Amino acid sequence: MGSLAGCSTDQTDTPNSSVADPTGYPGGTWSPPPASFGEVDISTWLTLPDGVRLHATIGYPADRTTGERAPGTFPVILQHSPYTDTPVAYFVERGYIFVNVRARGTGQSEGDVDFNGLQDRADGRIIIDWAARRLEGSNGVLGLYGCSYPGQLALANAAAIGPDSPVRAVAALCAAGDYSHEIELASGVATPGVAVLPNIAQAVGGNPTTVAYFTALRDEILDGGDAAYHRQYWQDRLLTDESAASVVANGIPVLLWAGWRDVVEKAELEMYANFQNVQAGRPVRGPMQPSQQPSSRYQIILGDWAHGEGLDNGIVLQWFETWLERRDTGMQSTPAPMHLFEKGSERWVNAARYPMVGDYTSYHLGPSSTLTPDPPSAPPTQPIAWAPPSSGAVLTYTTAPLANGATLAGPMNVSVTASSSNSNLLLVGTLYDVAPDGTATEITNGAVLGSQRALDEEKTWYSANGKPIYPYLRQQEDDYLVPGHSYALEIGLFPRLWSLEPGHSIRLTLTTQMPGAFCSAAYFGSEPCHLTAPQKRTLPEGRYQVSQGALHLPMLPHGCFATATSGPTPSSNGVVMPLDWGFGYPATAAASAGGGHVANATLCPNDGVNVDQHQVDWRQ
Repeated sequence: MGSLAGCSTDQTDTPNSSVADPTGYPGGTWSPPPASFGEVDISTWLTLPDGVRLHATIGYPADRTTGERAPGTFPVILQHSPYTDTPVAYFVERGYIFVNVRARGTGQSEGDVDFNGLQDRADGRIIIDWAARRLEGSNGVLGLYGCSYPGQLALANAAAIGPDSPVRAVAALCAAGDYSHEIELASGVATPGVAVLPNIAQAVGGNPTTVAYFTALRDEILDGGDAAYHRQYWQDRLLTDESAASVVANGIPVLLWAGWRDVVEKAELEMYANFQNVQAGRPVRGPMQPSQQPSSRYQIILGDWAHGEGLDNGIVLQWFETWLERRDTGMQSTPAPMHLFEKGSERWVNAARYPMVGDYTSYHLGPSSTLTPDPPSAPPTQPIAWAPPSSGAVLTYTTAPLANGATLAGPMNVSVTASSSNSNLLLVGTLYDVAPDGTATEITNGAVLGSQRALDEEKTWYSANGKPIYPYLRQQEDDYLVPGHSYALEIGLFPRLWSLEPGHSIRLTLTTQMPGAFCSAAYFGSEPCHLTAPQKRTLPEGRYQVSQGALHLPMLPHGCFATATSGPTPSSNGVVMPLDWGFGYPATAAASAGGGHVANATLCPNDGVNVDQHQVDWRQ
């Protein structure tokens, strides 16, 4: 087995923990205000400088006895959303005005839909100014809120608003900065999310112009038009490195929230690192450094959830209470701002830096379908044809059993050299956890399209020991292959936090297509499924030769992160949440009936954090 980043592999058996804390919320000392208000909803219109009117619904706290609006002023939670007119009652009942403004072209709002574009950001600046300074009952303090499309708008608006704004915090849930690489174009191939783009039009109101917009976007991608590449259309809609830097420069804390079965986990983790880098005075793009002390102003929750699942308004309110109301909830001083569900061990842990490993461990494609720690003296050359995996078009490589197990913690990558009989190729890499009885559980996957193999070196991440760990594909044009010529290719795999139990093996498969079950389903997925017109002309009937390669893994000792106390909160609808966020509890956790193999937390490098540096005075 390869090096484990210089970490000791001594382990102890400590049961997993799911014991709820005293208040049921992270830290155990904060509780949400009682639901002491009713709600009065008011429908109104906001007229923009170009004459377009946006429809807004305002949920005001109300006297529960009289049903009248409560007197006084209140902080505002603002959602710039295409999806709904309904305020979130949970916040209103606890003393917040909830403002929901429909994005232009959606619901009753006038104008043409812009789908997170520059016009939506310009609208956002006006909406924020109105909600803070002209909205009756507002005390001038704002939090931005939203999941998915609204979460994306919250991030974009926080970047565009400028310094000294009324925005004091953002809860950007199931949203991401650089989402087109993940949601629409998986290594240049259209995802299931592209096929269901017209469904978005129905979800945002279904007016004819909006239906036409999303249908045309789908068709342009599948026809191989400009939107099938990472060109101006998508560049205008992503949270760029400069935008991430602006959020930090604007002094706005951000809570990110996603799931390992989401479609934005890669981009959310990257954005967490971007925020932390800027806060630390480092260049925005790139992995955090092993010695880097993180800021509690930028935190992330990543659970075992799909898109839009696992949300807890109580924890979101705790975030807003911390930064809008300046309450000491503990969230402002956690030294470990990453709250992650570790698959395999099925437990919550806290971490500080992303990626969580400095030096990566490599396994090489070896003879007889093996993955070996050392490069083989004569790398095997194996053929594979363009065909569904069900037809047997699969190359398989497996390690020997890992006697001590391991933790996989971060982005992963497969470097291969391959040729094609065509002018293009597609390789899909899938990583598995293989139990001693042969049961294989998928960990993660990723792909590379030969004609869009070019890396943006300024945005590609490398490990401390020089391994490519996060290949950033330019995806701006097709550079077709010379048939029979070998090319170096990088297959970026989606990041994971995964516990490989002792005696388990790692398996890598290479296929030329995704399984049909993924691509025939109408769902919001991020797999490379639907070929564009140019890809239909250049991929079918291809015959490939894979001549050498290596799998680069973020390996740490098995169980080296301490188990964080977890359990359902009063507002999580029974969903288990992380309750110890690195403050208010000892480094090792208490026992529970769930069991689990957990080691001393000092074995993982993320625990080398100076707690004293994270006492934040947010009253300034």
